[in-house]
Amino acid sequence: MCDPWTRRRFAGSAAALLLAGRTARAATPGETLPLAQVVELTGALSRSGDAWRNGVELAVQEINAAGGLLGKLLQVTTHDAQSTSAGGHAAMRAALEADPLVVLGPARSDPARGALLVPRGRGTPVILGGGAADLTGPAHPATFRAIPSTQAMMARFALWLHDAGKPGRIAILWSGHDPYRTSRDAFVHEARARGLEIAAEWVTPGTDPAADTSRLLKAAPDSLLLLVPEDIAGRAMAEVARQAAPVRLLGGASLLDPRALALAGAAAEGARAHVLLSPDQDAGGFPARYAAANKQPPREQALAGYLAVGMVKAALEKAGTADPRALAEALRDLSVTAADQPMLLGDCTWNANGDPDRQSFVVEVRDGSPHTVTALRDAGQAK
Repeated sequence: MCDPWTRRRFAGSAAALLLAGRTARAATPGETLPLAQVVELTGALSRSGDAWRNGVELAVQEINAAGGLLGKLLQVTTHDAQSTSAGGHAAMRAALEADPLVVLGPARSDPARGALLVPRGRGTPVILGGGAADLTGPAHPATFRAIPSTQAMMARFALWLHDAGKPGRIAILWSGHDPYRTSRDAFVHEARARGLEIAAEWVTPGTDPAADTSRLLKAAPDSLLLLVPEDIAGRAMAEVARQAAPVRLLGGASLLDPRALALAGAAAEGARAHVLLSPDQDAGGFPARYAAANKQPPREQALAGYLAVGMVKAALEKAGTADPRALAEALRDLSVTAADQPMLLGDCTWNANGDPDRQSFVVEVRDGSPHTVTALRDAGQAK
């Protein structure tokens, strides 16, 4: 059951949020730093958008409760990207009308592509969660990513599989919409570059995951990579167990979602996933605080939203001034440690393209619970 924050919808309108925890008070001109949020509150990607927004709001509450930044409270105006490229474009236009210090979001790649057509040349920094490789780089000089790109994550995972995972012949069950389509494309590219063998693959509509899984198992793979939503992942794992197929189960964060684990039951035992939050580490208390506020554990897009605000904090403190171009310049080549910036939940460096290098984790389900196997960075080496 989601709490009222998660259920709230804006349906194309904007909502101004001044969040200061228990110390919230009405703001007067000059007291606030304006931030805009372009996020998928309606449509097919709304679950990701909800998670992103909840992460943003938790971070803003914590900063404002501690007195704000540069002596001012953060004020966030939210615009619905409607889960489409056109919706992202319209929401970004509306967001920029108020001249915000920074735009946070969208959370996913398709709305981000539409949104990023708008701010070119303005210099307003955009911090987004979309994983597609084309969202940052020279074409988007003021765009930054809160979490590593899908390409970077899959490059790490493929290299680890090559060096340590011994995956053998890999079959892939994938969903045809983002973020799973992007993940499939990136993994296949990286796997081929490292000589990993793709035994078979199938794009599932989700109507009968058991039959789709059975089709792939006929190829007798050694490993089955599940790049699908949580409910499909759970049912696919259950089908592997039903057939007693001797395959290794691999995937991303959806593999460890409580819904997937509940559907799979004992079938999830031994499954390995590549994720951004380690279940064995405190991560600055973020998972516990998020769960307390939202009555559910954080998805990776919630982490991304929280980190996006943490990036604003770190860059503002580096720049010393609330100017959008100065903020963008401070974000470029930003390098922080968890000791200096606890809100970033770990040591992290952003390159000139706006892409971060932060640890990710290979996690295995043991006795029904996820446990960390190893930590990875962009160099691909276990830490």
